[in-house]
Amino acid sequence: MSNCEICKKIEQKAAKVVYEDDKVFACLTAKPASLGHILVMPKEHFSIIEMVPDPLFEHLFKVVNKISIAVFEALHAQGTNIIIQNGVAAGQDVPHFLVHIIPRMQNDNLSFKWAPKQLNEEEMSTVEMMLKDQTSTIGMREEKKKPVEVEQKEDETISGEDNYLLKQLKRLP
Repeated sequence: MSNCEICKKIEQKAAKVVYEDDKVFACLTAKPASLGHILVMPKEHFSIIEMVPDPLFEHLFKVVNKISIAVFEALHAQGTNIIIQNGVAAGQDVPHFLVHIIPRMQNDNLSFKWAPKQLNEEEMSTVEMMLKDQTSTIGMREEKKKPVEVEQKEDETISGEDNYLLKQLKRLP
């Protein structure tokens, strides 16, 4: 996207790059919550998480995992916060999906705590039903896998019990 500041940063490599491959870009943020605060994002423009295709999302989170491990090793972090701000209401300030990896140390004075809401049983049940309805089809659409072709050598013969098993397999629907 030509007017996205993140896309421009990726294209111009105008950042302190810590990792890059053909699909993912990771750099130190200019406005860190702590030393070593990293942003990991797809190179292709997607505004929010729901737009990111599953295979890319899977790859991106493998990279997030490996970078998080590197943060522990290189910076001797005692923890990390992995944060996605998805949408303006969630604090997303740029229209490009990205993941924050924030290194944490004991007593670093960062706080991501919130006061829990007190909901009654009726509110909880209503929300549960609404979400169950929307999530009922998750996993129902599986990608079709291509059949594997097996080469069979012409001089290879099956005899005896193996031949019987082969005939039984051919009977299966």
